[in-house]
Amino acid sequence: MNAEEICDRIRHLTLAEVYAALTYYYANTQELETYLLHQAAEVKRLEAWHSNFGKYEMLR
Repeated sequence: MNAEEICDRIRHLTLAEVYAALTYYYANTQELETYLLHQAAEVKRLEAWHSNFGKYEMLR
């Protein structure tokens, strides 16, 4: 999507805010991608913990 399409979808953002976010993303792509990978790993860890916790609770 281009910036205008993003504004059409997320109506509470201004075009300037979308361009600012895109500028930040492109200036910090590696850092943001690393952050997102860490967040995804944390989600998987918590899902596994929750799944195992549920099994433990059923055994009680």
